[in-house]
Amino acid sequence: MRQILSGQKGMTLVEVLVSMAILVIIALAFILVYTTAFSNTYAFGKKNAAMALASEAMEALYAIEPAAEGTIAAKLSSLNGNQVSSRDELYLETGHDFNYLIEPVATLNGATSGHKVTIAVFYQAEQRHVTLATFIRGVD
Repeated sequence: MRQILSGQKGMTLVEVLVSMAILVIIALAFILVYTTAFSNTYAFGKKNAAMALASEAMEALYAIEPAAEGTIAAKLSSLNGNQVSSRDELYLETGHDFNYLIEPVATLNGATSGHKVTIAVFYQAEQRHVTLATFIRGVD
């Protein structure tokens, strides 16, 4: 009987099943890594697009500096921004490209020296946001 088994060529059914199970486990690991990498790449792409939009709005403000509050609001509104009146409203979705808040900044003697401008841009179906803030000098 030993001679019959030792002369056998090929693989048994158990060996084939074990090797297939190992291949499936390795394939699943690669699929998991690939889908995670793809979803992270997609999310970072959306975040980068939101950051680019916020940076574009900030650059538009730097181009008109120094500026009065009305000039700042007009420039950001022309870029499809929505002015809000409080920090709580800044993070509420309004259907515009971004929300912005303009807050006057006073010097020690009480005169307005400029404005703190905060811009919030939403991405990933309005579930996340990017926020940038800057100081814009006021007109003398």
